[in-house]
Amino acid sequence: MFDWKKGIVIVLILGLVTYGAWETYKTYSNQKDGTINEQVNTSNIGLERGNIAPDFELQTLTGQSVKLSDLRGKKVILNFWATWCGPCKVEMPEIQKFYEKVGNDVTILAISVAENPSVVTNFINNTNYTFPILLDPAPVASNTYKIISIPTTYFIDSKGVISDTIVGTTTYDMLKIKYSKLD
Repeated sequence: MFDWKKGIVIVLILGLVTYGAWETYKTYSNQKDGTINEQVNTSNIGLERGNIAPDFELQTLTGQSVKLSDLRGKKVILNFWATWCGPCKVEMPEIQKFYEKVGNDVTILAISVAENPSVVTNFINNTNYTFPILLDPAPVASNTYKIISIPTTYFIDSKGVISDTIVGTTTYDMLKIKYSKLD
């Protein structure tokens, strides 16, 4: 007589093995030249070091759309800030100095948290900051990144993985050190 309990256990084990093999296949795909290309494993999306940075899409001050996942292959620094934030205003010249020194080797995205776009535009128009400013009035990205305290800065490597985070004011030297650790 057929033992249904053993049959169900066998089917479950085969299902788990098949699922594991499929996930491994999705994570690593063989290219034509025989090398292995690591793909993004979406099960590791999170805010902790070593996780894939959560994706978002926001607009710049000029209305250009920026999607974080489109920046894979580049080193990214996300800085959450606001015009009314004193510590944010203290660190912005440091970010500008870093941006001018590093230039095209890193993408800096300064994300304005839950502010009216016209307030942000007026603030930036009265400064000499040239790094990209993103608007998050809803605030979608800020909620995704669970921003409680500003400024908060995330360092994301070229694979889209969070390398480090700074909660509080950053300096040029801190940016330089954290940047040097990005792949």
